[in-house]
Amino acid sequence: MIEFIPISRFMNGGDANKAARLPLLRQDSGCSSCIRHSKHPMLLLWRVALVLAACAAATVNFASAAGGSGLDFKRTFLPKPFERNPELEMTVFSEITPFGKTLQHASPATPVYFVAHDSGVMSMGATFAGEHPPPKEVLDHRLYEALAHQGFLPAPEGVQATLVLIFHWGSHYQFDFETAKMFPELTRQLVLERAMLIGGRAYQRQAWIQLNRGYLPGDYSDRNGWLFKQVNGDIYYAVVSAYDLQSVISHNPRLAWRTTMTVNSRGIGMSVALPPLILTAADFLGKDMKEPSMILRTVHRGTVEMGPLRVIGVVPDSEVETKK
Repeated sequence: MIEFIPISRFMNGGDANKAARLPLLRQDSGCSSCIRHSKHPMLLLWRVALVLAACAAATVNFASAAGGSGLDFKRTFLPKPFERNPELEMTVFSEITPFGKTLQHASPATPVYFVAHDSGVMSMGATFAGEHPPPKEVLDHRLYEALAHQGFLPAPEGVQATLVLIFHWGSHYQFDFETAKMFPELTRQLVLERAMLIGGRAYQRQAWIQLNRGYLPGDYSDRNGWLFKQVNGDIYYAVVSAYDLQSVISHNPRLAWRTTMTVNSRGIGMSVALPPLILTAADFLGKDMKEPSMILRTVHRGTVEMGPLRVIGVVPDSEVETKK
């Protein structure tokens, strides 16, 4: 059953009379009881199976963030854990400060050299056990590849660097329904933190307005609906911040540019999602963007094929007894 729950019940600050009613799936015991008491339970189960099969095969086309520039996003309804090659919903946002615009523009022909510091994993929001972050070496390698695409290179020996790049990454999970009800203000704060990662201060202000006035029908358009799903869901993220090296040495750091990347984490592991996220953001690192870019990327999972059983040798009984 689909129950419509007003947003004011789990987000503080909304008027109950004005808040839009969000369609949220809630588990209902009536679903199981309708199967038990149905006159034809097997027929009902077959119908459910047919609906699930149709959803697995169905796709929906979404217009691109550019407002229908010709790119179509194909969305499947099959849950990611059951997809062999899942599509990941990503956002990338980058902005250059006024100070950063006065610095040398980087390109493969005129590279800008940097020194880097990887701050490692920084998980925010709700925390859960069992996360398996990728090795730092893997992410650093992917990041250096992406930076070189834009003309940012690590300073070799004898070459003076002009930038300090600070890199950190991790997860940002939302609270479960009951925790969100107990801590509404903290829940709002976490939503605004994810909005900052997704679209900078401009989108954070937009999310703050939505939290206070409620959600309107226009907030569920293709573009806004994509961002709504990211900001109100669980995400993995990565952040690259570039500072002027001389200002850091003089203990007065000046930010040149910052790029933030997010990917929806439902049904996908951090070690699988973060490396392609960083490579996907290669075209946007160090750029000045007015709004976040929304990207779908297919990830090909590794597969293991089992061959026929083959005996490669027999261990003598004497050796087995010795090992015991």
